[in-house]
Amino acid sequence: MTIVKKYVQGIDNKEIFGNIGSWLTNKKVHDELGMAITSQDGDIWYISFLNNVVTGFALYRKTKSTNAIHVRFVYGAPNEKEMLVKKIIEDAKNENIKTVWTNDRKSEAVWKKLKFKFTPRNRGEFGRWEREIKKGGKR
Repeated sequence: MTIVKKYVQGIDNKEIFGNIGSWLTNKKVHDELGMAITSQDGDIWYISFLNNVVTGFALYRKTKSTNAIHVRFVYGAPNEKEMLVKKIIEDAKNENIKTVWTNDRKSEAVWKKLKFKFTPRNRGEFGRWEREIKKGGKR
């Protein structure tokens, strides 16, 4: 059974980087994400495990100027990505966050499946995926 653990960068660095450290420098991971992974203290990490083996991760940051969550990276198999993004949406609902958004490829199925809306940008295949979060947890 897959489990997902939540970590805060700056507090749980040993757990975060001990579990996914090699993925952070892996060119294949960077290529699939479309860029190198960057993060800072205060960022929230979700890491999924199957039989104590890492199977995926997600990283988000609360925006300073708006009541939103910026999903910076989601990596793993499609079912892992969905599970990780659902955890982020759950956090948003629990913290009365207004919007969850990310920049990702138009072809990334997890966002459409979870009812995010796509807005094209001048970055080729990349654009902005966004979902409003309703109070009371309905959306």
